[in-house]
Amino acid sequence: MPTRITIDGYRHYFDLEGNPFPSVTTVLSRTASEKSKKSLQSWAEKNPGGMEEASARGTAIHACVEAWIRGVDPDPGEHGAYWQGLDKHLERYSEFLWSERPLVPEWGHTVGDDGIARVWHPSGYAGCPDIIAKRGGLVGLLDLKTSVRPYHRWFPRDKKDRTAFSGYMKFRKCATQLAAYSKAIEHTCQQPVDFVGMLVSTPEITQCFILDGQERQKYELVWAQRLAEYQRLVELEKRLIA
Repeated sequence: MPTRITIDGYRHYFDLEGNPFPSVTTVLSRTASEKSKKSLQSWAEKNPGGMEEASARGTAIHACVEAWIRGVDPDPGEHGAYWQGLDKHLERYSEFLWSERPLVPEWGHTVGDDGIARVWHPSGYAGCPDIIAKRGGLVGLLDLKTSVRPYHRWFPRDKKDRTAFSGYMKFRKCATQLAAYSKAIEHTCQQPVDFVGMLVSTPEITQCFILDGQERQKYELVWAQRLAEYQRLVELEKRLIA
């Protein structure tokens, strides 16, 4: 059976029993604040074609990472500035277990008839992580992002610094995704995730963030709250339809 479907315009994945679970990105997009939704809409209106460009850029760099991991020369094309420096971070890992799909046979059950891989969690969500790799004997989950501006780990001291605030919000969203994916990996693949992190590629610099245990727990709580909010929203919609 296939793994990925669209329900009411939102991405879902089936688990092995055929239960359709919303993707991590679906949960986060549907539970975003009205302010965030309006800000995104305003940005899109002021930057026509910007979202398509960001998508193309992300697709190209993800393809470069997949090629590098598989021993093929990457071809970033017009997005070369975003690839520059990423390989240095990837070289720190001794073995890759997953890159968009499993690279080890014991995780073959995560791939459906459509060739798409996913992991899921019985609390009611699923998704496809970017990279799972070993470093220093530990197994890490990495999320790959491309961005015009750098990410920021902490809330900016200057609240009027829109660039820093945007970078902070992007960091929070990615960290929440990592928290969700790590739990799903541990359930689906029976593989403990020792650490989570993100690689952020910009035209000027490449950033690497590794979340410590306390920080990771913080975002696991954030994810649990967002998932519960999503489930309440879906239940309310069902009642209104009935």
